[in-house]
Amino acid sequence: VMVWRKRLADDMPVGEAEAMQMLRDFGVPAVEAVAAASLDEARAAASWTGYPVVLKTAAGIAHKTEAQGVVLDIADDAPLRTAYEDMERRLGPAVIVAPLEAAGVEMILGARQDPQFGPLVSLGMGGVLAETLHDVQFALPPFDTAWARRLVDRLRFRAVLDGVRGAPAADIDAFCEAAARFSVMIDALGDSLGEIDLNPVIVSPSRCTAVDALVVGQEQKG
Repeated sequence: VMVWRKRLADDMPVGEAEAMQMLRDFGVPAVEAVAAASLDEARAAASWTGYPVVLKTAAGIAHKTEAQGVVLDIADDAPLRTAYEDMERRLGPAVIVAPLEAAGVEMILGARQDPQFGPLVSLGMGGVLAETLHDVQFALPPFDTAWARRLVDRLRFRAVLDGVRGAPAADIDAFCEAAARFSVMIDALGDSLGEIDLNPVIVSPSRCTAVDALVVGQEQKG
């Protein structure tokens, strides 16, 4: 805990690969994201994680998809080269390489410092429509899986997790376990954390995994 509290007190931004490592250190399921700054490094990262992979810009852009900074389902070396060279030309050489996660329901986990209550956790429906749907619930950390389940059950679009139009049901228990562990992390980090957003957290029929993370320490807030 103290290692990450000290890191968040630093004024250097926390990169996505580092943020994913922090999540895993606290038991929150997250992809093995690898930072790369050249084509050779990206190729080495893809060989290590195993294809298919996702390539994302690490240029510090909040909305990577809108900036065409995300390429999904890269099957081998040739399309990785093409995707990297295009991204490098438009957005710079810094990228993240991560294994492609199985499809599922996209959820969100987040936390902010509330002036009155301190750290406040949010969970809800995620993905590109998160800011449109605004379907979230809030809770003070830490909380257990049972409380996480109560929060999930209050979501307006809760039925999506049970499967719609032939889609399989999502592993709600896995998401609730991840949310509880996330809340313990937020409580442990306390006021050293400025804000954090995990979007999306993909909840498949058999597990849930955070595939994108934005972490800002209290001293890094602009």
